[in-house]
Amino acid sequence: MTLQHNVLQDALHASGYECVLETFDQLPSTSEYLAQLEATNADAHVVACDWQTQGNGRRGKSWDTAPGNITFSVRTIAPIMPAKLMGLSLVTGVSIAQALNEICGLAVELKWPNDVIVQDRKLCGLLTELQSTQGMDSTTIVTGIGINTLENDAVKQMGIGGISLQEVCDVIPAREQIIATIVAALLKNYGLFYQQGWHAFSEQWASRDYLAGKSVILHGDDQKPQQEVKVQGIDDRGALLVSDNGSTRAVYSGEVSVRVN
Repeated sequence: MTLQHNVLQDALHASGYECVLETFDQLPSTSEYLAQLEATNADAHVVACDWQTQGNGRRGKSWDTAPGNITFSVRTIAPIMPAKLMGLSLVTGVSIAQALNEICGLAVELKWPNDVIVQDRKLCGLLTELQSTQGMDSTTIVTGIGINTLENDAVKQMGIGGISLQEVCDVIPAREQIIATIVAALLKNYGLFYQQGWHAFSEQWASRDYLAGKSVILHGDDQKPQQEVKVQGIDDRGALLVSDNGSTRAVYSGEVSVRVN
């Protein structure tokens, strides 16, 4: 069923936030679409579509979703510069986990830096992109979110394996309600992050940390060999803490991808 614009608009309004909303049957990328638009004075600008064909992924990757899944992006303005927003992507993950627990009753884990895990498989991916606002002490944030709603054998074969709401929910809530609940959680938690920083979320992340204590393989670019390390958690800048050869160091999401060994 196509996304119902009026239903989603009402759900966003009920959350207490002022959101500009656009919905589409199909878009190449909700995040790319948002990035081309002028800023508004609303709390957020939300773009959702039924079928996204060229979504933005980490490290320049793109991905195609099947019609009927949940794909949307949210643009907000932070009253601080990008250098003070390290860890915001992890806050996005915490927000999605809170929302899915609230509305779907799911036990959600978070795989650094941007995967939402249920039953050891990927339910949702996210990408938080930051852009400084020229001449101003603020940052434009575009957060793209994709949730596997429908069971798809092709998705199950990707990466660590995919899972869908169709597989884990007895009754799937309306996509409009899921989107609105996540947007409300994002806006609330982003505001808290601006005021208090990462420490306001460190315990929530730790309680959902899928990688903590696991041995993992770090993949860098073609010039860097694969490395086997043990995950020790997250530091106060949102970096992954890993140990090998008796020492602990931080790695950042732009440098590596992580696979459980």
